[in-house]
Amino acid sequence: MAKAKQAKATKSSPRPIFAEDALSQTDPSSLVDLINQYVHTNADVIHAKYKEFAEEQMAADHKLIRELQEENARLAEDLESRSQFNSPVKKQNNEDVFYSLDILEIMSGLKVTDFNDNGKELVYEIKSVGKESEIHYKLILAKDGSEVTYIPIFDGNEEAMKLLPEYFLDSFSFDFKNLPLFYNKVNKYINK
Repeated sequence: MAKAKQAKATKSSPRPIFAEDALSQTDPSSLVDLINQYVHTNADVIHAKYKEFAEEQMAADHKLIRELQEENARLAEDLESRSQFNSPVKKQNNEDVFYSLDILEIMSGLKVTDFNDNGKELVYEIKSVGKESEIHYKLILAKDGSEVTYIPIFDGNEEAMKLLPEYFLDSFSFDFKNLPLFYNKVNKYINK
């Protein structure tokens, strides 16, 4: 019985994890690995992996955002260059714009007397001057480039009313692509 008690005492006595002679023979890097194994929990490992994944995802997101911003800028430039209302005059300073509009008025007899941009439409008040007469009207251009609305303004100008065909005496709308044809017809009637 004494032997059994002595065996139990040996089994229950705490045994050191590292013996002094084992520490002197152990490689320091394996010792660090062993300590890390017992210090770090599974939650720490999962957190480290998640953090690494999140950082990679954020880097990929930033790259995608930068690429989309560059593409957006390129598409905006492309859209502006294709716009029906784009003019090289817009890219110059105001003084050059006035000289450009003056030369256009001299060459064509077409003078823009008022302009308004209400967000959906561009409203131009125009005077077309011919050899012996002039007409005054508004052109309303839809910003989507779909149609133009003509509204005559006669201001008591009976002479202009006699020169124009009957359909020019009332308002009407037409397709934007027919704007040059409209200009040619107006020019033809005021230069008779």
